[in-house]
Amino acid sequence: MPAPVPVLVPVLVLVLAVVRLLGPAQVQVQAYSTFQKQMDFIFVLDVSGSMIYIGADGDMNAKYYDLYSKVQDITAVLLSRGEDYDCQAAFITFCGTTAQSNGEFYSDITAAKAHLADLPTPSGNTPYDAAMSKAKELATQHAATGRNTAVVLISDGYPEPWSTLEPAIATAAEIKDAGVPIYGVIQCIGDDYRPYAQYAM
Repeated sequence: MPAPVPVLVPVLVLVLAVVRLLGPAQVQVQAYSTFQKQMDFIFVLDVSGSMIYIGADGDMNAKYYDLYSKVQDITAVLLSRGEDYDCQAAFITFCGTTAQSNGEFYSDITAAKAHLADLPTPSGNTPYDAAMSKAKELATQHAATGRNTAVVLISDGYPEPWSTLEPAIATAAEIKDAGVPIYGVIQCIGDDYRPYAQYAM
């Protein structure tokens, strides 16, 4: 008798959703899959000043508009899986020198979309250190409840100032050591800056 087929992990659903919604020419995903039915996601969203510009060629929207709308779509996919998956979603935004979150993990699609619709207008630098510090705080607290948790960082570039990268890497290592995986998504970045963004991710 053949072995039962395991339920595909929500991470794989997330990756497929990102690629489908943003388009393979506009996004690069760094991820891997496991076989866990329950997974909660902390989306860490870049709202720095560069996100106010138009994204890929032919796009009519600013990058932050695409980001917010597509993350809404991805969240809807994750939270509407019924018995297939058990997912919640939380959100962090980062810009200037800080990162912000209300700390809530959403299981209701309407509430999650309402929160995303009220996110800030982009401005300032891209502080990866603040982003990872807030992600560590939220992930550590949530993982302590016994729920599997993953962090998804979405950015259109690289840390600014660059000096925020080293502490961000150190904090990311601490997050991973706590058993929380981190996935990086690069959104709409030009070829000139892609190597820096890939290195930072």
